[in-house]
Amino acid sequence: MARIATARSTTFYLVVTVAIAWLVSVAAELTGTSILLHHHTLLHGPPLVVAVPAFLGAWQVMVAAMMLPASATTIATYGEAMRGRAASHHGVARFVLSYFGVWTLFGL
Repeated sequence: MARIATARSTTFYLVVTVAIAWLVSVAAELTGTSILLHHHTLLHGPPLVVAVPAFLGAWQVMVAAMMLPASATTIATYGEAMRGRAASHHGVARFVLSYFGVWTLFGL
């Protein structure tokens, strides 16, 4: 029973994260603020110390909205493999944070 609960909680957190990312993306588009995060605007607009964090924030939202759903099966499989080990939730969290870290490096 604990296995099912853990798998459900992992799935729940993934779905919530993806939904929030899409809500942020749609809100930015509907309010017209998404143009401020376009790479051409960031390259030729604010100073680099402002542009890089703005880009990275937008990049993380994109990764959560578009890349996380594509990796949900892998994350769930990793969660299954970690099940039964001490602090298995921490292992899944580290896996997801590493996933975001790799995509961040790719974005830079």
